[in-house]
Amino acid sequence: MTASTARGAGTPERQTGTNPERWWTKPLVTIGFLSLTGAILSAKSVPAVGYELSLYAATPVQFWVGVGVALGGALLVAFVSPVRWVRSLALVLAATAVLSVLGLPFIRGYYFYGTADPMTHLGLAKDLDSGRTSPLGIIYPGIHMVAVFINRIVGYSLRRAVLLVTPLFVLVYILFVPLCVRLLVSGPRATTIGVFSALLLLPINHISTHFRVHPFTLTTLYSAFIVFLLLKAFLSGGRYDRRSKQSEPVDTVAGTFVVLAVVLASVVLYHPQQALNVLLLFVTICGVQLLYRLFRSDHPVSKHPRLYAPTLFFFGVYALWTTRTSWFYRLADKHLGKIAGYIRGDTIAGKQIQAQGDSITAIGASLPELFVKLFLLSAVYTAITAVIALLSVSHAFDDDATVPESTRLYLSLSLLPLFGVFLVYFVGSISKMQFRHLGFLMLLATLLGAVGLCIGLDRLSRSVSLPRGGLLFAAVFALMLVLAIAPAYQSPYIYKQNVQVTEMQMEGYNQTFEHRADGVPVLGIRMEPTRYADATRGVQWRLEREKLYRKTVPFNTISRLQATFESPRYVIVTRLDREREINAYQQLRFSKEGFRSIEHQPGVDRVMSNGEVQLYYVANRSESTSGGPAATVGVNR
Repeated sequence: MTASTARGAGTPERQTGTNPERWWTKPLVTIGFLSLTGAILSAKSVPAVGYELSLYAATPVQFWVGVGVALGGALLVAFVSPVRWVRSLALVLAATAVLSVLGLPFIRGYYFYGTADPMTHLGLAKDLDSGRTSPLGIIYPGIHMVAVFINRIVGYSLRRAVLLVTPLFVLVYILFVPLCVRLLVSGPRATTIGVFSALLLLPINHISTHFRVHPFTLTTLYSAFIVFLLLKAFLSGGRYDRRSKQSEPVDTVAGTFVVLAVVLASVVLYHPQQALNVLLLFVTICGVQLLYRLFRSDHPVSKHPRLYAPTLFFFGVYALWTTRTSWFYRLADKHLGKIAGYIRGDTIAGKQIQAQGDSITAIGASLPELFVKLFLLSAVYTAITAVIALLSVSHAFDDDATVPESTRLYLSLSLLPLFGVFLVYFVGSISKMQFRHLGFLMLLATLLGAVGLCIGLDRLSRSVSLPRGGLLFAAVFALMLVLAIAPAYQSPYIYKQNVQVTEMQMEGYNQTFEHRADGVPVLGIRMEPTRYADATRGVQWRLEREKLYRKTVPFNTISRLQATFESPRYVIVTRLDREREINAYQQLRFSKEGFRSIEHQPGVDRVMSNGEVQLYYVANRSESTSGGPAATVGVNR
């Protein structure tokens, strides 16, 4: 008997008198696909013509209605239909609907999506493509290499190729999460709950993990593939029968381990910091295997293929790649310094949280409100995960011969050291990246939470009919999908601005870099111009002029620019800046009146404007603005 048969995954569902085929499920799937097609066409018919503060508000209502109809129909069919291929079509429909939402920047013709880090990654991809930088010169070149590969093989522009990387990694995540769930729990609805759990995208929290070109986030999503290979290797090693104390015939795991080795090497290239989380997962599993082999030789864990060799290989690759540069030593020094400060009592986490809470309150929001919008779904899955982990560790599932209880034990015990790392980061405020590690924790919580929901649906179906239980779960997931999709993009809903980058923004910055007076710094509003320098000229070009672009206008000084600076400056203001500060941040640091006053301030001259970007020259207090360096940038004055 194979592992898939033991889980019940390979046995077809039979049509019985108590579970007849429902005639309306097939037409509903057809309506869903037609509705989704109309939604995509409606969004494509209204391309973006300038900066949009909210992607949601700028996208036609017809798109959201069509996506809602498609998702609603997919949920009903996936949880109620007794026909496997109809359910499969419903899952494809649901995944396509969510991917269409995540692909809106493509559909609506955004020039680029993602300020800050994504622009630097575009610049790195340009340097890599042109040969100015070697892959060995980037600590995590994997994402950029994928973009260059797409550019050269498919023919996409490098800018579009960089954008395409994000939905590709999301697709990997959506594909392998349900496959992992199928390996963790049996039942006909395991795939269904796995798919809809994946569509919630819980690892993305918008604090340190983001839905855009962000290597750490994309590597976290990619890690679902690694977990799948791990589970597959364990189950391919055969199942241990407690009664006979014999192992069933095993499939070879060599092929799985070879693929795993390649994937582990790639995850180091994608992002070493996330690879360290994966390495900790492997080390924990090795420790569990060793302990059970020594003290519980009758447990299935003691009969699983050993993970020692892959872990040693993983550690070797990680050490060779990271220790060859100063990145590893700088990161270690920073972390050790923060830990030492925490031991001395120099913690700043509470002060940071209080400061952020004060800012949120100042714009009329609250921490509980943001928690509901960003973390309510994560809290639900975390609570379910805690229950499943406790039951797994206490061996409550050991008598159930239909589920691979030992693999759930691995993931449950792995949560402890990973949560410990998150806790140390959070309390000590180490590198301010605690929420990055929360993203990887939520990947595991998605898997174990889905297991808990599968068990819950199975128990519910024993007391009520499956259609009724399925309808209840469909309604619950409908609510969760709404809560998940609403903050998928940054918008005023979560008191942030859309991170759209328009062509005019890029051109405005590029003209500034081209024509500015030598030696005069360029300042941005809240965001340093270095990001645009990276995206338009490349990271290597920017590094040679680092000091000229790594500055911003101090908070609450925009109405008195000349009095703020002792030497000449350029100040660049975009429509994004105005929309962010006035509408998204509710004039917290920069007011509407302050932006309006720029044109009328003494010693400030507008030297360039293209509709999306305005460049101002702030003269020295004793300098006349006429005929000075400002004139050298004069474009559309």
